[in-house]
Amino acid sequence: CAFAELSAAGMESEAVALFHLDWPVKCLHDGLPQAYAARIDTFARSCNLFGGLVILPRRRICIALRGTNKSIDMWEQRIRTDQVDVNSKGRPCRERMLVALLRSSVVSLLVPSDDTFRRVDASSWKSLVEAVAGRVGLSQEVTGGALGPEVPELPSSVKYAANRTAVFLDGKRFPLCLNDNDAVAVDEPLLGAPSQQRPLGRGEVVPVVGEPAKRPGLFGGLFARCIFGLLSAEESELLIK
Repeated sequence: CAFAELSAAGMESEAVALFHLDWPVKCLHDGLPQAYAARIDTFARSCNLFGGLVILPRRRICIALRGTNKSIDMWEQRIRTDQVDVNSKGRPCRERMLVALLRSSVVSLLVPSDDTFRRVDASSWKSLVEAVAGRVGLSQEVTGGALGPEVPELPSSVKYAANRTAVFLDGKRFPLCLNDNDAVAVDEPLLGAPSQQRPLGRGEVVPVVGEPAKRPGLFGGLFARCIFGLLSAEESELLIK
């Protein structure tokens, strides 16, 4: 049969881990580069792990691993610290968006009949859960719980209105923050009356985590800024209450 229950003695040193790449929408839309997929496969084989790279195009990129805890730790360290891809400027980069979803050492795991590491392309959320579960011998219930709610499909058509005041996703219009005409007025004391608001400037850039770089990067000050004095002491108390 395809699966068999493992004895407690045979599972003492084995573990299962599930990760996914929490990439921005544009990266998910572009898909996983072949060279990067090959690097994930190479790392898994060199660490004596089996499982699979399971991809639901434009929705989820999952990596399921099975082996010893030490081997899984080794794989995770390599994928986070080695140069695995190139950025938009063609420079080598590390993976910063790897998210651990599950690590299990339960002795009642099932044994997959295929003890290799390979890529699987899923066609639906259901087939994604089935493929991830099958590659490492997890139950579909546990796998589905680790993956969380079904992720909606990315829009197939993206268009912008003039001056990017709105975006049309599959024909449906969504106003953007640059559009003052669609701004919503909220009657909330904590936010203050518009007539009493004053500009606080652009704020200070948030540096890239773990790197003392002076220039802001994609995961730091390019989009993230710290604004001091945004709330008064009274407003802070109101927020806490």
